Amino acid sequence: MKKNIFAFLLFFICFHSLAQDTTTLEVLTKESYYKTSLGKQCKEQMDTLLDTQATNFKFRTLKGDSVQLSDLKGKVVLFTTMFRLCGPCMREIAFINKLEKYYKGKEVVFVMISHHDTPEDFLALQKYLENPKKGKEFREGKYNDEVKVIPASYLGKNGDGYYKDDRVSKEFKNVTKDFLKEYYLTEAAPKSYFIDKKGVIRFITSGYSQHIYDYFPLYTNEITALLEE
Repeated sequence: MKKNIFAFLLFFICFHSLAQDTTTLEVLTKESYYKTSLGKQCKEQMDTLLDTQATNFKFRTLKGDSVQLSDLKGKVVLFTTMFRLCGPCMREIAFINKLEKYYKGKEVVFVMISHHDTPEDFLALQKYLENPKKGKEFREGKYNDEVKVIPASYLGKNGDGYYKDDRVSKEFKNVTKDFLKEYYLTEAAPKSYFIDKKGVIRFITSGYSQHIYDYFPLYTNEITALLEE
């Protein structure tokens, strides 16, 4: 009898703990986000970009086609920086996939751009994430087909190359990293820029702490508001 009672109490405690774990995430709004340490820092660093025209770019995607920001006017764009050795970036993949599914059929475009990963780096990443033993902590590690994933672009000394012999040489300049630093004021990831239908940056977030905060309402509130304008 005592064993049964002990087993029941143990089950109750474990169940209660699990239930608490799933309900303790802080739901973020724009106001509460700016009160977090990441939000405060982001606003201080990125304030000069808010309500300014997003700098145009044209980069090759992982699929081999290209994406140009100026061609996306009339649509809301969520533009996120990332790189494969960034744990929060990898965990955010599932979140971006969830957002893409939520807005499927709407005028929203999701763009993710790497600071320095080549297409080969991405292929190695996908193999890792698709391995259930190695990639299990990063669920849904493969981007939805509709998410525009941009590897870093490398140019040679004469501007005549992307990368050479399946590996990046020291003589090749990382155009993507320099571009993000100069025009989007960042060398960090993940960082997300919410761009309205006119190409204006309206909101910026930095970091991704999925074990602490519920980002979904924060992102959907902002995206939906921009869609309704």
